[in-house]
This record gives sequence, C-alpha cells and structure tokens, in this order.
Amino acid sequence: MNTTIAEKTRIPSVREQLVTRNRLEAKLRQSLEARLTTVTAPAGFGKTTAVSGWIIRDNVRASWLSLKEGDDARFWHYAVYAVDRLFPGFADRLSPILDERDASVSPEFFVSHLIRELERQEEPFVLVLDDYHLVKSAAVHDSMQLFLANMPATVHLVIIGQQAPPFPVARLRMLGQLNEIDMRDLRFTAEEASNLVKQSANLNLPADEIELLCTKTEGWAVGIKIASIYLREHDDHARLIRDFSGSHRLVVDYVKEVLLDRQPESVRTFLLYTSILDRFCFPLCRAVAGIGVESQPDMDLDRLSFFIIPLDPERVWFRYHGLFAECLRQLLSRYASPEQVADAHRRACDWFAQHRMYKEAISHALAAGEGERVVHLIANLLEQSPQDARNLAFEPWFAEFPVHLLLKRPKVFVFLTGTLLLFGKTTLATRIVEEAERIVGSGWEPSPDDDGFSLHKGLSVLRAGIRMYLDFTRILDHIEEAVQLIQWSGRKIDFWNRDDVRLSRSYIGMGGKIKTSIGVYARIVSNPRYSIFFYENMEGYGHVMLAELYYESNDLHKAGIELAQAMPAVHASGKPAILVPAAYLKARLEYAKGRPDEAKAALQDAEERLRAMHSPRWMSILEAVNVSFRLREGAVEEGVRWAERRLLDGTGKPNVNDEFEHFIYARVLMASGKLEEAVHWLMQLFEQARSRHRYGSEIEALLLLALCWMRRGDAERAFQMIGEAVAMGEAERHVRAFLDEGTEMAELLSGWLKVCEMTAPPVVKKQHIKYACDLLAQFEREREKTAGDAAAIPPMAAALLTKRQYEILLRMASGASNEEIANELFLAVGTVKRHTHQIFQKFEARNRVEAISKASKLGIL
Repeated sequence: MNTTIAEKTRIPSVREQLVTRNRLEAKLRQSLEARLTTVTAPAGFGKTTAVSGWIIRDNVRASWLSLKEGDDARFWHYAVYAVDRLFPGFADRLSPILDERDASVSPEFFVSHLIRELERQEEPFVLVLDDYHLVKSAAVHDSMQLFLANMPATVHLVIIGQQAPPFPVARLRMLGQLNEIDMRDLRFTAEEASNLVKQSANLNLPADEIELLCTKTEGWAVGIKIASIYLREHDDHARLIRDFSGSHRLVVDYVKEVLLDRQPESVRTFLLYTSILDRFCFPLCRAVAGIGVESQPDMDLDRLSFFIIPLDPERVWFRYHGLFAECLRQLLSRYASPEQVADAHRRACDWFAQHRMYKEAISHALAAGEGERVVHLIANLLEQSPQDARNLAFEPWFAEFPVHLLLKRPKVFVFLTGTLLLFGKTTLATRIVEEAERIVGSGWEPSPDDDGFSLHKGLSVLRAGIRMYLDFTRILDHIEEAVQLIQWSGRKIDFWNRDDVRLSRSYIGMGGKIKTSIGVYARIVSNPRYSIFFYENMEGYGHVMLAELYYESNDLHKAGIELAQAMPAVHASGKPAILVPAAYLKARLEYAKGRPDEAKAALQDAEERLRAMHSPRWMSILEAVNVSFRLREGAVEEGVRWAERRLLDGTGKPNVNDEFEHFIYARVLMASGKLEEAVHWLMQLFEQARSRHRYGSEIEALLLLALCWMRRGDAERAFQMIGEAVAMGEAERHVRAFLDEGTEMAELLSGWLKVCEMTAPPVVKKQHIKYACDLLAQFEREREKTAGDAAAIPPMAAALLTKRQYEILLRMASGASNEEIANELFLAVGTVKRHTHQIFQKFEARNRVEAISKASKLGIL
C-alpha cells in the first residue's frame, strides 16, 4: 500500500480532550442499524470529527476513505483499499480488476465483483466516504447507487459531505434504512459550546454569554472556535460576544479561503449578490444576481453547500446561516461598487413589488436610497395590510426618514405619525409634525391623495392629538380630533390602553391622578355632547376606568356599579387589553369586600376567556395578577418560581412596559426577605415612575420602600417615605393604595403620626396629618366590617358555605331569579349559576326547593 493510499484510508485521529457530544453520538450509533447514513452540513460543522470520534470512542469496526478533488477516476480503487485496511488480503482478491487499465471495464462491472467479495465477509462493518461532495463524475454516482442497492447487509455505508448525495434515497427513507444527520444535529448546544470554549481558550464563560454565542454562531463549530481565539486575547468577553459577527476578520478569511475562492465565478457572483436577501427562492436569486434564464448556472438551492437553510417543508424558501450571510455581505463590499450593490437592491425591490411582497420591497428600496419609492410602497402596504404598515413606524429607519417625502402621501404621513401617538412615542411624533408644519408653512403645497385625504386637516388632528397626549385633561377641548384619530388609525385598543393592567395609571388616567381624572370623566359623562364620545368610542374602557378611579378613592359601591355596567362590553369586545384590567379590578373589589373566593373565581373566568384570545403577553400579565393575590395568602415559593420563569433578576433594570410585573417582583423579593435587593429594585421603579409622570406608581413605590425600611429597622427612612406617600395620596385622593397593604401599613401610618405629634416636622402640613388620620379610621372600619361579616353568618352556614354562597342562598330563599341575584350582587349570571350548582352539591339537592328545604332543617335559614 503506497503512501497516498495509506493516508486516504486512515481514520482521522482525534484529540484526547475532544468535546463529548452524547446527543450526536447517539444518532451516529443508529448507523449500525441503517443501510445508509448521510452526514451533511457546510464546512466547519465538525462532520469528520464527529464521525471519527464516535468510531474511535465506541471502537466501531470501520473502513475510511478521505476523498479529494480529482479522485473520481480511482474512486473504487481507493474504496477497495479502505476495506483492505480492515480486512487484510481483500485488495489482493480483487487485484486482477484493480490492475486492469482497460477502459472497457465499466464501474458497474467492478461494483458487481466488489459486492460478491464483500458477501464473503461475515463480520459487519461501517464504510465511511468522507467529503463525497467532491466527487463530480455521474458514472461514479450511478455505480454508487448500484452498490447501495445491492451491497450485503453486513455493510453500513456512511457518506459525509457538504451536500446530500446526488442519487435517490427516498426508498431507503420509507423502509427506515436511512439515517440522516444534518446541520441541525451538528450544531453545538450551549453545554457543548461551553466545553469547546473551555478547551479552545481555557475560558469559563457565564451561561448567558454562552447562549448568546450559540445564537450568534447558530452552533457552527468553526464560528465558536474563532470567537474563542478572539476572546482569549481580550478581557471584555460580554461586549466582544455581542459585537461578534460574520464581518470579523477571521470569519471572513475562513469563508473566503475555504469556500468562496474555490467556486467558479458564476457561483461566487450568485452567493455575493444574494447575500443582501434575508430569505430567498431561486427565481428571486436569479433576478437579484442578474442571471438570465438561458445563462443561469446549474445550481439547486436545496443542494448548495453554502450554509443554506430551508424555511418551509416544500423547500422553496431558504436563508443563509447568519454568520455566513454577514460574511458574504462584507465580501460583497470588496468585490462590488456601491452602485452595483444598490442596483442589486433595486432588482430585489422590483421582484418583491411585482409579487406584492411590499414589506420586503420597502427594505430593499431603503437600501437602494429610493426614498420616493419607499413612500409609494408604504401606500400599497397600507391598503394590503394596515397592521404591517403600522409596524413600520417603529422601525429604526423611520425616525430619520425625510419628512418631505412622507408629505407626498398625506394619508401615509398621518397614519404613521398617528401610530406613533397611539403608542406613546409623543416626542418623535412632535418632531415630525413640527417639521411638516415648517415645510407646509414655507409655501410648499401638497396635493391630496387619490381619495381626497387632506394634509392640512391631518396636521390639525395630529397637533390636537399631541396636546391631548401631553395633558389628557385637554381631551374635552379635542373630542372631535380624538374621534378622528381613532377612526384613521382603526385602533381603539391602542388609544385606550397600551398594556397597562391598571388603567388609572395609564395616560388616560393621567398617570394615577385620581381626583383630577374623576373630575374630567365626570364632566365628560355629564355633558350630552361629550357623553356620546364616552359611550360610543370608549366602549367598555370608560366604565372600567371610572370603576378603577372610584376603587382607588375607596368608593367601592360606585366602583361596583360602574364595573357591572362595563362587563357586558368587556366580554363582548374579545380584547385582552380590557378583559384583564377588568378582571384584576373585579378581584381587587372582591378582596376589599372580604370575598377572596369571588376574587379567585373572577380571575379563573378571565383566564378561560383569555385562552380563546391567544394573547401570550396578556396571559403573562394575568399570571402576575394571580401571583400578587397568592402572595397575600403567604404563597412565597409560588412567587419565587414565577419570578424564575419570567427570568426576573434583581441585578437587572426595570422598564415601564413591564412595570406591573416588576412591582410584583418587588413584592416577591420582600416576601422572600431579600430586602436589600427589593430596595434597590424599588428605587429604580420609583425613579422610572417619576420620570414618566406615573403618579400612582410613585405612591406604590414609596409605600413599599417604607415597608422595606421599617423591616430593616430603619424607622427614620421608613417615615420619610410614608410622609411623601401621604402628601401625594392626599393631593389626588389615593386611599386603596394604603388600605390594600393591610395591617402592617396601618401600624406604619400610626407610628408616623406619633412621630409627627412629638416632633411636628415643618414639611408636614395639617391636611396631611388629617389625611393619615382618615386613612387609619378607614383601616379600622374595614377591620370592624370584616369581623362583623364573619359574625353575621350562622356557624352552620360558615362550616358548609362560603360567604358568597350564603348570600346567594338567602336570595334564592326569597324567590329571586339568577338574573336578579346577579344584578343585586354585581355578578355575572354565569357566576351565580356556578355558585348555585355548588350549593346543590353541598346539600345533595336536585333543585332550589330541595336546597332551601335542607338548609332550613339545618338551621341555616
């Protein structure tokens, strides 16, 4: 055996400390049961290392052939010697054919003799053909197909390559005789990547940095190794991983030398120009690369070996591996001029626009610098899908897009700017409107849209909207404009609620200014002109808002009436953004009235309704609502597990979008005794609330901080916080914020009042003292009421029924219908029916008459 053959038939050695990949090796072991195993992935995914490592570690009986370009003519010659390495003398028995130089000896003839000789080998073994993608000969592929179909059962063929073998394998797949290992299997998991980084760079990276590295590289082994080399030379690992991309010098060098430079010019052009696409199909690629149908290269996207990932089962649409795409774009900037790249984007834009795929067309028009065309495409998208058009307002490029171009399409301008207002992007909306007013004021006269949309009217409505958003008390001055803005946007839900579970703290609740808000809404409802707006445009939001305002001021009777009026519209709306706030308020009302079972029932009902709406965001908020009530009952561990699921960490930074959940997390920290972390977290929440003018959230943060400081033994700081909270609460009639914190808050208020009596601090005003006294009086009334309610239920009833069930039973005995009971107790009819059914079960009764009779005999009635 000469040196060349010896080298080609040697199983590649592996390092002793090779990363163990149990998941992958388990799939490789299935090769021993399959007729054919294909290991397919682009360069650098560790195909050869994985297979050779498995063979060596498991001591698998195997023959190995490493192929190179130009091996086609002697392919079977080398294959025989690979088997001979495992079974000495095997090549000698085939030497007459091996030595035959006559071209008349066909590959099929040779394969038939090879199979016959293999049938003599009784021991099963694996035959590995590495880098099979380098074989170009159709004759070899045909003979390989013949070999695969007829080889003895003792042979298990493993083909390693950058693309799938070019012969049919569907039959083997159907028979369960095909073991397919591809890029998805070869990608490194976080654990495997962590071990690889340890071996390559002797670094122990935190789990979050490893996860990010895996995301960046998509598990590509070479990418992880390159990053490891880079990390080994620097200290700021977190920043370097965040910045790591396909444009890194080492990645670019690898792709250029190992992949790109080995391709013909047509393939190289194809790859470089199509790298501008986030996803692609072959007709799109041909258009972007400027390849005519008659001159297109013989390429099949599904079998190209360049990190191409299918996006659909039909394998029509594909994308490039992230790092590979970034690398190609970097190389494109070297190979092509800026104008050539812009032309490619124009061709992509043309193709997407022709196929009515306007979102993609817009991105390429932007890249090509075609601003006017961008606006034209947005207008098309607005007609096709308003939701997709709306999302453009939040793209980073929109903030810098030339306003004068938007003004050429007034409807587009008003729609996108109005969207910014609806979602609270008031600063950006103001800047755009001011720029538009300056342009129009300079004498530029726009033409109306085809449907007669007037820019002047649009600017007037937007300006009024800005005033209203900056100060919602001015809504009375801009009712008509508010209605117009809602109609143009078609998004009432975003006008009234932007993911706030407590509407009173949203902008339509003036950030939690209870007294101010009640004044504004009272004027709206009392004025016939404005009340139409309240009832027709606010749907159920108006009643839920008023109910919450009354609740916060501790007028529970009015809150119950307003909420009962809201519930039909809430349930009919099908909108999570009103359902969850209403359910949360209902639960708070029930708890305040001493009916925890009714609170739980309200939340369970909301959860059932929410499941049908398929809103993960609001389901997450509702879960936090449930946790908040469970914490009142002492379920601390449940709160801790919730925080872990939500990946909440006290070292992070709160944000206003998740404010409600972040307050619940503060309570979890407090309940867990982590007071130092809680204080740090609450101080951030307080500063955030103050900067965003969320008055109610400021008060909540102050109250919780006061409780934290008192638990830590720092009464001075606790009283300072409670003093600020009392001053703010008195100014805007906040009551429940104090009462809902329970006995501990009452004791804290009492202690603060005693300090005020003894020291008479100058910053404390008389009305603040009076307000704190009123709060303590209300604490006492609630305590007495709770004790009185408990005493009012007969002992037998208390042992058998909940308080709510007893109330319903009394009304059943008086002859009230389910509807009448529901109206009197501010419940849904379905809730009354559920309680009635439970009463029947407890009395083992079939109907009302039997239930009332048995209750009377027991002395309950």
